Amino acid sequence: MKIINLCTSCHDKLHQQRYGARKHSQRIKTAIAARWARGASIGRPKKLMTHQCEEALQRLESGESKATVARSYGLSNSTVSRIVRSARLAHLA
Repeated sequence: MKIINLCTSCHDKLHQQRYGARKHSQRIKTAIAARWARGASIGRPKKLMTHQCEEALQRLESGESKATVARSYGLSNSTVSRIVRSARLAHLA
């Protein structure tokens, strides 16, 4: 094996040619667009299903504390607060 020292810009060009960095990012953008077109979600899966979120919101409205609801679903208090916040925003829209 022969080692050749390259400047930074030549090294970057070599990797773009060999590994297709631009092609890779374009493939990712195309895949994301296709998922959106199919109606699939992108990103991390939700902690609770829709019916569980609705159930948690009903429990909060009936007077249960956020900590109790969070513990019962294995969530943090901040996640329950985020669910409440997103429900309020959806209600306003």
